[in-house]
Amino acid sequence: MATTYDFSGVRHLVNVGGGNGALLTGILKAHPHLKGTLLDRPEVVERAGPSLRELGLADRCETGGGDFFAQVPGGADADLLKHVIHHWNDDRATAILETCRRAMPSSARLLIVEGVYPQRIDQSRATGRLPTTSNMLVCTSAAAQMRLRLTIYV
Repeated sequence: MATTYDFSGVRHLVNVGGGNGALLTGILKAHPHLKGTLLDRPEVVERAGPSLRELGLADRCETGGGDFFAQVPGGADADLLKHVIHHWNDDRATAILETCRRAMPSSARLLIVEGVYPQRIDQSRATGRLPTTSNMLVCTSAAAQMRLRLTIYV
């Protein structure tokens, strides 16, 4: 995504639920004009600090511990959610998207990255990530509640 999506019109990107910042640091390294904000739970986002300093990105990237159901940093040109929405049922997923929308200017973009998997599960490389998704659904007991289907083609 860091090299295939056109970030030329984006000056500030908020990575919502961005974990340790691996994707955001890749995007910032590929696009020197960008500033970023990494949002995740406090104990998760705390791990991003050393990496940002080591990569020389600490001056271009803020980190913030928080709850994306309550508040997302505002004013960015784009908000990015990668592998976040699939984890939640419809009501919770909608709440996350509404929180992002409240924080975003009308000209901002919402970028959602989720896996697109084939319908048939077999032993091929194309279905290699399915066990990870299946495990997440089972371990979080979201499988019974999952009705949200979101497919984005880039």
